[in-house]
Amino acid sequence: MRKPLYELLYSQITSDIKNGTLKAGEKMPSVRQMAEKNGCSINTVLTTYSMLVSEGYIFSKEKSGYYVCPLESFLSPVIETETKKQTVEVKEKFIDLSSNLVDSSVFPFSTIKKLYRHALSNDNVSLLENAGQSEGEEDLRLSIANFVHSYKGIKCSSDNVIIGNGSSTHLQELPTLFEQKPLFLVEDPGFKNTHDIIQDTKCQIIGIPVDNEGADINQIREQSRKNKDKVILLHISPSHQFPLGITMSAKRRIEIISWANESPNHYVIEDDYDSDFRYNGRPLSSLCSMDTKGKVIYIGTFSRTLTPALRISYMILPNSIKAKYKAYYSKYPCPV
Repeated sequence: MRKPLYELLYSQITSDIKNGTLKAGEKMPSVRQMAEKNGCSINTVLTTYSMLVSEGYIFSKEKSGYYVCPLESFLSPVIETETKKQTVEVKEKFIDLSSNLVDSSVFPFSTIKKLYRHALSNDNVSLLENAGQSEGEEDLRLSIANFVHSYKGIKCSSDNVIIGNGSSTHLQELPTLFEQKPLFLVEDPGFKNTHDIIQDTKCQIIGIPVDNEGADINQIREQSRKNKDKVILLHISPSHQFPLGITMSAKRRIEIISWANESPNHYVIEDDYDSDFRYNGRPLSSLCSMDTKGKVIYIGTFSRTLTPALRISYMILPNSIKAKYKAYYSKYPCPV
């Protein structure tokens, strides 16, 4: 599968900066000019420029445009430390900005210890003797069902909840629940790991452009017409699209639910990876909470609200698909 346009444009620009074709301080073409020159959308150029700014290849001036950074500004400096003291000083200045980490200095260790002691008290010692279910521990699934109802507006029973050790596990399980290999429609640009994981399932993948309201509904319908005999799984992140950060509009949410209801072969995978993080108010209502016909598969995780080390994720399946999951996966132990 060929690379998305924004990746190709990104590679070309970074190559031109590194080999000196684009000089330090040189003004970049405007977003519109770059789009016209490369025959792509303005959103594609905005995504590319955003990546280049975040990585230090270019910088923006208000009401002026984008400019090339000096080469040294983004090359990792070679630090020669002559003494042990200097080495320690360099390490102390290091900040890890990896997105899959938590700040252990504010983690509530005392609370988690109390909860573990309570869970393993004499009354609950049977937890250690229970082989568990393929879907996951019943009490945990019930707690998650209550949680998503209270905070996400999703009405489901514990029977619809599947416990996993990461979103990747759920994405790998889903293709086995259909009679034919499904076609995946994914946001473009989107999270590369998601694309790679789906690719590992040997399913066909088609990128769907993202506009200011979310995944382009016209492109979704166009691909549906071209593949009308296939099971189609639309993978989206409506609460917080990665990497553009768009929150899907109410209008687009309704359009996507309507699309899913148009065919028994249409399903939506709502990847709600970090909607718990809000500056104000409660988390956004999910697309799944609008689903009345069992067409939305919801995937959530506690990796960002607790810690990725716990490896606890969950998937909420509609009743029709849940029956297929039980039939296929009852012989497998829960990975958590």
